[in-house]
Amino acid sequence: MSLTLATHGADCIIGAVIVQAIQAHFSVAGPEVLDNPTRAVLLEEGPEKVIFEDQHNRADGAKKAVRSYHFTVAALCRTKDARTDAHALYRAARAVVLGVMPALTAAGIGITGGGVAEGDVTYRLDGLDVGGGLVLGQFSLQYRDGVG
Repeated sequence: MSLTLATHGADCIIGAVIVQAIQAHFSVAGPEVLDNPTRAVLLEEGPEKVIFEDQHNRADGAKKAVRSYHFTVAALCRTKDARTDAHALYRAARAVVLGVMPALTAAGIGITGGGVAEGDVTYRLDGLDVGGGLVLGQFSLQYRDGVG
């Protein structure tokens, strides 16, 4: 399926570009990359996973055309050194996310502000036993929504 700004919106394109960049980076011999997994069972198996998930998208105050897109990227490892492996995997995924600006611009996204910004990083989720090491980072990106 071909995604366009007119039919899918900037937020959908942003997420797709980021997921494609992560998949390309880890395509040779890397972890499984999950795009907005819909079932918990998808998280239960496998030694290493990188998980992308949309969080929310909101208008930025009085600037109606400027929006902030928020997403998370997590590294999940169930290896002998799960905690340290999760940190290394997260750092690799983080570098991809922070370096995705040229691909977003090429996809027609009008970036405002300073580009992709990393927010809080957590190491566990309440009520979820991942059976290994977890590093989950929150990210945001301000963009100009030219459609609408």
